[in-house]
Amino acid sequence: MLKKVLLVVLGLIIIGGIAWYADKNYFSKNSSNTQKNETSSNFKPIQADKDTQEKIIYLINKDGTKEIDSVNYKGEDANKIFSDENEDLKIKKIGGYGYLTKEILLIIGGDNNYENKLAIIKSDGSKEVIVDSFGNPNSINISPDSKMIGYVFFSNVEADYGYGLYTMSRDGSNKRQIVKKNNVIKSVVFNKDASKIAYLSVGQDNKSEIHSINTDSTNDQTIFTSDDIISSVSWSESNNLIVASYQKGKNSGEIQIISNQGKLQAKVLSTKEGVPVYATISSDDQTVGFLEVKLKDGSFDDSAEGQVLTVKSSGQDLNKIADGFSVIGWQP
Repeated sequence: MLKKVLLVVLGLIIIGGIAWYADKNYFSKNSSNTQKNETSSNFKPIQADKDTQEKIIYLINKDGTKEIDSVNYKGEDANKIFSDENEDLKIKKIGGYGYLTKEILLIIGGDNNYENKLAIIKSDGSKEVIVDSFGNPNSINISPDSKMIGYVFFSNVEADYGYGLYTMSRDGSNKRQIVKKNNVIKSVVFNKDASKIAYLSVGQDNKSEIHSINTDSTNDQTIFTSDDIISSVSWSESNNLIVASYQKGKNSGEIQIISNQGKLQAKVLSTKEGVPVYATISSDDQTVGFLEVKLKDGSFDDSAEGQVLTVKSSGQDLNKIADGFSVIGWQP
């Protein structure tokens, strides 16, 4: 009798172990291996009880040509905005999205970077070249009202060595240097009224830093630091910063929302088998779009293809949109 009882108990233990393993390794996983975090009480979506009506804009490679598409946060109602298939000058870099004017800034060109031009793509897909010669900046972005452009160039000339952050008007006039550093500067973004710029740099002990500076070059301050590598930062309409980061050399990371003073507002989600980049939030603070990519030789390669994903700012309702190369912004 005792032997039979022991066999029954042993059987139940084995069945329970199998069920636990299946749940952990099959049923609890989603396509991008992410997990949500508890959103802090400091952050509340503007329309928490509604789904965002905006479309996410992203870059894909389709049959050897680059194409900019938009789709709703569920991956439905897709629309092609622009393709360089029949263009003499191809898309070389995304220069951000002026969401108040619904304009996308591009660097277009051929094999020679000295022939690069700046172009605007309007919401109807039409193209306007705004600067005829521009080179190949380390980073570039357009203000929400499309009136100002921020960009970074590196100089290895001894007298001017380092990274320079510059601004100029939409037509290329009124150029001015805002910041000069020996350390890397990247991921330049404007706040809604283009009075401030946030940018990434590397500080002491190789920590990632987010800086905030006025566009008149005053009040440059470090507002946020991290031991992890910050892969991207964007500025929301509600004046928060969306920060994507990953652990050094590991395919894992997280997306956080911080205030414009660097205070943590929410941890949106963590990734387990890829790093999040190009994270941006809809104007109602409801939904975050981002690209999840695999590291190459332990580092993020901005030419790598990944998965375009959307997720509620609460960490709920993760959706795979498409394979792509960049998330550009949210189209009102």
